[in-house]
Amino acid sequence: MKKVIALFTILFFLSNTYSQTTLSFCASINDNGYCFFNNNQFISSPDSVSQRILMQVKNEKTFLGTSKVVFKIFSVAKNGVETFESSTDQNVESSWIFAWVPHVFKSPGQYKVKIYNEQDVLLCDKGVQLFLNK
Repeated sequence: MKKVIALFTILFFLSNTYSQTTLSFCASINDNGYCFFNNNQFISSPDSVSQRILMQVKNEKTFLGTSKVVFKIFSVAKNGVETFESSTDQNVESSWIFAWVPHVFKSPGQYKVKIYNEQDVLLCDKGVQLFLNK
C-alpha cells in the first residue's frame, strides 16, 4: 500500500510540474493569443527572398521560474544537417501563458526552431519550411 501511495504522489507531482510546451508559426496573433494561419509550411511570393513569421510559444506553466525564453533558429540542409542561424530572447512574466517574437526567414528554406528557458533547458522544437510561389 505504501508503494501505491508513493506512486500516486509522484504522478501527482509530475502532472502539476510538467505541462506540454507548444511552438506555433503564425502569420498573425491577436491579443488573446490566437495564432492565425498556424502552419509549418508557408509560401512566399515569387519576388520575395524572405518571409516574416511570428513564432509563438505557449504553455500554462512555461514561464514559472524563468524571466525569458530563447528562440534559437537553425537552417536545415537537404541532408538533415542543422546550422545555427540566430537566436532571439523574449522577456516573459510568470503569469504569461504565451509569448511570441517575429522572425524573418530566408525563402525558400527549411528551418528548425528550438525554444529554451533561461536555464538553457530545451522546452520544445519544431520545423518550418518556406517555398517560393512560382
